This record gives sequence, C-alpha cells and structure tokens, in this order.
Amino acid sequence: MSELLDAKILGAIAGKVWKTARRAEGTVAGRHASRHTGQSLEFSQHRGYVFGDDIKHVDWKLFARNERFFVKQFRAETNVRAYITLDASASMAFPSERQNNRFGERPAKLEYAKKIAAAAAYVLAAQGDAVGLCIAKRDGGIFLPAAGGWGRFEEIMNILETVEAEGSCGLPAAADGMAAKMKKRSLFLLISDLLEDRGEILAAIKRLSSMRHECRLIHILDRSEMSLDIDSPTTVTDSETLESVEIDPAAAKKYREAMDAEISFWRTSLGKHSVGYDLFFTDEAPEKNIARLLF
Repeated sequence: MSELLDAKILGAIAGKVWKTARRAEGTVAGRHASRHTGQSLEFSQHRGYVFGDDIKHVDWKLFARNERFFVKQFRAETNVRAYITLDASASMAFPSERQNNRFGERPAKLEYAKKIAAAAAYVLAAQGDAVGLCIAKRDGGIFLPAAGGWGRFEEIMNILETVEAEGSCGLPAAADGMAAKMKKRSLFLLISDLLEDRGEILAAIKRLSSMRHECRLIHILDRSEMSLDIDSPTTVTDSETLESVEIDPAAAKKYREAMDAEISFWRTSLGKHSVGYDLFFTDEAPEKNIARLLF
C-alpha cells in the first residue's frame, strides 16, 4: 500500500463510510439514498395496504399490533459521483525541507493534503462510489473523470504520489470547469490552503452549491502560518508571486488578527451556503482529522 495510506490511516478508516447530506443521482448500486429505482433498497416508510400491493412487503409485525395492513416502502440506494479537488500550487509546498530547520519537522501542506485525498478516495471507492480527481493549478492541472472500481482508485493514487506543488492556484477555474461538466448532483471535496483571491474561490464554490452539488472544503494550514513570530523587521516572500515585503513586529500582530478573521470568514460564508468547512493543521495526526469526515 502507498505511503499515503499508512497503517494508522487504514485503521482509522476501516469500516467507515462517507454519507452525503443530499440525495444522490447515481448510476450503479451504492450506499446513498436516492428517489430512483435501483437494485439496492433501504426502508423509507409505511403506507396503508391497497389492493394489488405485493404481500411480501406487508409488515406483519405492525399488523399484529394494530390489526391493520401496512406495506413497507423502499427507496433505492445509489452511488455518488465524488470529485476530489486538490490545490497543488506553490504555496502548498510550505514548509520546505530548508524551512523545516526553522519551524520544526512537519510535512508540507501538499503532502498532508495528499493523505486526506487518498483516504477519502479509498473510503468512497470501498463503498461503491464513483471517484474522480482534479489537480488544481493554473498550468499543468489534471482532471480524471469519476468512475467506480479499484482500477480508478489506483489511477488516483498514482497521480497523488507524483504531483508536485508549483505555480499559482487554479481552484476557482477548476471548480467552474467541473460545474460546467456535471449535469447530475455530485459530491465535491475541495482541499486547499485558500491562499488566493477569496472572492473568486467563494464565488466558484457558491456556484457549485447553487447547482445542488454537495461541497465540503478542507482548509490545510501549517500552524506557523497563523502567526509571524518576529521581534525585528523581517522580509517575507510570497511563494507563488515571489513578491517580497518587509514587515515589523507591529505588522505581525495585525497579521495574526487578519488570519483569525480569515478563518472566521470561511467558516461563516461557507456555512451560509450549506458548504462543510474543516480546518486541518499539518502538525495534527492525519488519521484523527480523516476520522472527522466519516461515519
């Protein structure tokens, strides 16, 4: 098994499922409730018996208690088309091996995000869902359509194991591109550090949600990004634009306040549009955060 799915992660996801909040419109049997007829059925409700109903659906236990005939109604269970969208822009490479000497040993954001993506793909594939992958960056992005089966899972893993962080983020364009392709409701899991124009990202996610797609955003940050611990003027460089700026301790305080406000913005704004939001720090055990996404 890949290093992205180590024993701890596999142990955390064993027997778990990813249940969608909205009804799915799938094409093969799976574990998600749908209004469409299918081969796999789950109980929905009772209704009174009418002439012509199949007697095999009569609830005899209910008849024994009420002396009235009721039949069980079922709804089809169907698969979900799930798309995992991973931000692979240059900022996701933080911290680099060189920066780890300063900040302590911990994985780059992209490596951490890959583990979340791999675990999600594994759980969805295991429960019979169709899974696709989108690597979001302005140049060199990848789109793999959703498909069922372990063959598609292996393709996803091969991409995750080789993709590198570079260039600028293409998350809004990727989300809009997928929205244009998806005619049926789907699940979108978006994984990013959100270090791009938040108006563009939010607008793209809102468009997906307004089309009745179910969206969940996983915000990946290194804990050092929440604050700038400096006691003298320091030059910092944007990893994507390569622009540099000098900051002093007073500006660092404002930065910390701005980051707190940024987290609050995403949590509140996405909640208004029924979009799930989770904040994961890279110094947290990935298996524990992954477990938060599952039932």
